[in-house]
Amino acid sequence: MLIGIDASRAEAKLKTGVERYSYEIIRAMRATLPLNAEVVLYSYAPLPKELGPWNDKWKNKVLSWPLRYAWTALRLTWEMWRHPVNVLFVPGYRLPMILPKRSVTVIHDATFLEFSELYSSVDLAAQKAILDDSCRRASAIIVPSQFTKDQLAALKPAHLEVVPLGVSLPKIKPSTIISNPYFVFVGRVDKKKNLSVAIDGFVKFSEKHPDYSLMIVGRPSFGYDDILAYAKNSPAAARIFFTGPLPDKEMLGLVKNATALVHPCPVEGFGLPVIEAMSLGTPVVVANHGAAAEAAGDAALLVSPTDGVKWAEAMEQITFDIFRNPLIEKGRARAKEFTWLRAAEATWKVLLNVKL
Repeated sequence: MLIGIDASRAEAKLKTGVERYSYEIIRAMRATLPLNAEVVLYSYAPLPKELGPWNDKWKNKVLSWPLRYAWTALRLTWEMWRHPVNVLFVPGYRLPMILPKRSVTVIHDATFLEFSELYSSVDLAAQKAILDDSCRRASAIIVPSQFTKDQLAALKPAHLEVVPLGVSLPKIKPSTIISNPYFVFVGRVDKKKNLSVAIDGFVKFSEKHPDYSLMIVGRPSFGYDDILAYAKNSPAAARIFFTGPLPDKEMLGLVKNATALVHPCPVEGFGLPVIEAMSLGTPVVVANHGAAAEAAGDAALLVSPTDGVKWAEAMEQITFDIFRNPLIEKGRARAKEFTWLRAAEATWKVLLNVKL
């Protein structure tokens, strides 16, 4: 069976979000390549050698294109019209305009269906259009959590399959950003992440623990200015730091040495930072609703996403070894359930069995 994969996101140097997923899932799919599959990876530049080695069953086809946009919409469309495959797999959101008879895509997050106020009008319109198109034309859709599957069910796509993400950690670089004890948040800094409740919790916690800091790591996004102002106007402003995005090695070093990772977002597709923190032996405080809570299971402290007092209590609790150590042990065990090889095997099952 000839499988085509849109690998254009996997060649990006900055691997965050969909780019990171594309790179990791393709690399793991190479390691689990079925005997009855022949794969062509489409990209607009040569792919990293780690995604090889290349041979007759695993090829990289570079589709040259003079622009840095509309590659999927136009260039990959042209390729599918001229040389269709048995199944096309698109790890990102957008499908080409022309598809082979069978196609599979991935919807990483459908929060905007329920909480449109958390997105800019431009982003909201784009995401809705892409999702509607995917649900209408894709033979199957992969989602990272049952939470996201439930969100999409009302749109009645042809087939939905839950395939959780994996964890693959690079060599960690010890962080020199901060020396005193701290909590850390990792992710895009936007309205969806619900950071105000974690800030409220930290403010109350810091009344008794003025030596602690809160580190907020991630790229600014929609609503960032409001979040920054909220933190800067709080009584603990001098101990709340926004680092911006950091290289993975440095970011993970910061997570590893934290008292805990705080993850107050109740609405997202998966919550990968939660599993990464667990794999590093860092305990986690997470909102008790949504995909991140689903991923964490009973290996984290689950807290209401609307109650800052409860977040302060959880931060207090997690400073004591009698609570930390069991969570660390549970977290390490939980993280081992999420591997890219397992995700790749589940993805292959979808691709090889997808129906028209």
